[in-house]
Amino acid sequence: MTPAMGGEDGSFNPDIPAPIEERLRLSKKHYDEMSLSADAFVAVALGGLSNVHVLVVKVPGGRVTLRLTSAAGSQQLVPCEELVVLVSKTVPLTAIDVQRAPGVTTTVRLFLGEKA
Repeated sequence: MTPAMGGEDGSFNPDIPAPIEERLRLSKKHYDEMSLSADAFVAVALGGLSNVHVLVVKVPGGRVTLRLTSAAGSQQLVPCEELVVLVSKTVPLTAIDVQRAPGVTTTVRLFLGEKA
């Protein structure tokens, strides 16, 4: 099954029609879209969140590398081919960087949530 992301008009919709049964009340949410035009890592603005407990990354038709920092470790690399969903109730992310595949301009859509 391929999860559908985004509306027919190209807008980003973080709903995921897949059997994920996690519930987490969020006090803050942040949506972002980035266009990566260089090969270096780029910091993701957390949009006023102190901690990120929910991260959804959508890369339409492409791939990126995520560099995640939390109390569990700094600069942990995670590959993302089209979709990554991460829910961490007790060890939130405190920094997120993204890097495109070399030489490929890439659009990245992000949803960040901080638990209540």
